[in-house]
Amino acid sequence: MSNILIIGYGNPLREDDAAGFLAAEKLAEIYAKDDSIEVMPLIQLTPELAEPISRAKLVVFIDTALEGAPGHILIEEIGITGNGSGSHAHDLRPAAIMQMAKSLYSQSPKAYLITITGLNFGLKQGLTETLHNRLSDLIQTVTDVTANYK
Repeated sequence: MSNILIIGYGNPLREDDAAGFLAAEKLAEIYAKDDSIEVMPLIQLTPELAEPISRAKLVVFIDTALEGAPGHILIEEIGITGNGSGSHAHDLRPAAIMQMAKSLYSQSPKAYLITITGLNFGLKQGLTETLHNRLSDLIQTVTDVTANYK
């Protein structure tokens, strides 16, 4: 059982939307030998995530925000009764999956949503220069948040 679950999501074929996915890929490499941390790079959130979420002490979601200054990183605690941030292009939000974990498994771990504001979301692979230059800061933000839970 991992203490920490990191879920980075986004579409790698939609420019800056890939930031969460790419950050999770890098974090998976960093934490490859750490059994206390599970990292999942995903295209999108699905209801099936409620089960692994229910087994974690901490869940960190990583996504790209649509609104704000490009490259801005924001950390939000996810409340079970809240609906998460409204600035994301994904249909199923972290708060909804957290609520599923509580309803189905009677578990509600601490959870955070870490976003980085994107600039372009067109049909193109690769981050814009702004997000490419901030990707290491996004990864560091995630490692800082998880450090207290190891």
